[in-house]
Amino acid sequence: MIFTSTNPNAELVEIEYFIDKKLVRTNVTLEQWNKHFHDHKEEVASGRVQVLDVPPTKAKALAEAASKTDGILFHLWPLDAKIPNGEVMFPTAVSHKPVEKLEIPQ
Repeated sequence: MIFTSTNPNAELVEIEYFIDKKLVRTNVTLEQWNKHFHDHKEEVASGRVQVLDVPPTKAKALAEAASKTDGILFHLWPLDAKIPNGEVMFPTAVSHKPVEKLEIPQ
């Protein structure tokens, strides 16, 4: 779940699925992956991932586990809307890099 901030009353604006890379990359086309998915290994390496409310060693382990997955975001609350209105967007991570071939982990 992705919120507008860490404030307890922050709006939930996105849902992100973390899916095993092998499962994603054997079930979507290259075009779908480049348009909607991103590699969590790249995102973790960018330093933008925050794991809150756990000790640092646990946060590091969670980030390492996440790096073995791909992500897809569903943005549910349009930026200028007072409430969700049924519009869904598919942003991707800032660190997303389109690829020419999907590497499937063994």
